[in-house]
Amino acid sequence: MAQGNAHLAMLVAQASSYNGSSFRQQLESQLSQWEDQAASRHVDKSLLEVYSILAGNVGVVTKRATSPSCSMDWIQMLALVLWYHKGPTSLPNALGVYHSFVQQGWAKPAVDAATMKPDVLFELMQLYCDAKTSLTSVLSALPDDIAWHLNALLSSVPSQSLRLSPKAHTLLTRHYLSHLVADDQHISHALYVAMTLENDVERQATARAILERHVTASTPLEPLEAIVPSTWIQHALALHALAEHQYQAAIEHYLRAGDWSRAHDVLIEHVVFPALFRQDTGGVLEVLEGYLEPHSFEIAHWTKYGQVVLSYLRLRNSREGATVEDVVALGDQLLLWQANPLHVLSDNPTEAAAVARACLSNMLTYTTEVALLLHPPPSLSADSGRHGVWLLDRLQAFVQPDCFGEAFRGKLLVRACATFD
Repeated sequence: MAQGNAHLAMLVAQASSYNGSSFRQQLESQLSQWEDQAASRHVDKSLLEVYSILAGNVGVVTKRATSPSCSMDWIQMLALVLWYHKGPTSLPNALGVYHSFVQQGWAKPAVDAATMKPDVLFELMQLYCDAKTSLTSVLSALPDDIAWHLNALLSSVPSQSLRLSPKAHTLLTRHYLSHLVADDQHISHALYVAMTLENDVERQATARAILERHVTASTPLEPLEAIVPSTWIQHALALHALAEHQYQAAIEHYLRAGDWSRAHDVLIEHVVFPALFRQDTGGVLEVLEGYLEPHSFEIAHWTKYGQVVLSYLRLRNSREGATVEDVVALGDQLLLWQANPLHVLSDNPTEAAAVARACLSNMLTYTTEVALLLHPPPSLSADSGRHGVWLLDRLQAFVQPDCFGEAFRGKLLVRACATFD
């Protein structure tokens, strides 16, 4: 129409609705008459090709396009067959006609110009039309990255039967992941791929394994947080910190992840006793009071360890409101802890055990001292005497035969016994 050919414009407009009408037959008759009368040589070549296509004689055009100088590729030739050879037709019929054109030399074969291998798109079309062909066999011939992305594209198309089995999809995904995780620059891509796994348990396990192996304190977290839950990332950072013996950092990451139980365990196993030994317990008290105590019901061993340390630190800071019974109960818990020490994984377990034993002994010594200070002065009553004997019996068990216990025995306990004599 832009070139002033109104007749051709009308023919093209009718091409979308010519199926089942006499339109094609009339065009075929016109072309036949021109050929018989040798009139076609007087018609513009491009115009004649348009008439041939509209009449369904697409082979005339595709045959000329097989020359190396022609820029028309195989998919354009297939499109002509699909839309104009017999009018709009089904893809299986169009592929059959196209294949016959290739055999007759009327169309270019569907091959990749760079590799001279069958074009993947053509194979997918054949796969779609032939139920006997397996998608797995097609994808297995491709590089892992192309195969995975192609399968993802096919899976997103509704109402089509090209689907991998869950097992085959998992295998394809793992092959692709093995290439991505080999390069630390592609961790976010690897996580995205892992999150496409269908099984919930496998998806989470795979993504978290990638995080635990490749995420460090220097890894940019913003791209990862857009793909996986931040709690998974914090867990991975906590494990990395533990491997580097950065226990304070590990506790912080567990707290950010809301994993109160693991934060408690790391605090008790690696931080509490060194802090007590250095007399630098401000950070320990802050974690216990501010973070762990409000979630104590979620911590399995809170009453055995965390609560004991917290009670001791509060007693050290202030004796206000403390009773003899409370202090003795605290001593009983410390004594039980000392009798059943934790087995901590450490580079120097002997040293760690010695520090823990020394701190527990010192804690028991201080607990005993406070209990004696809180005990009321002795009176002549029988009840008071029995209470004093009970207290001495309990406190005697707290004092251990080591350097802390012997020093205390010499300085305080003998004098206390003389008071009750």
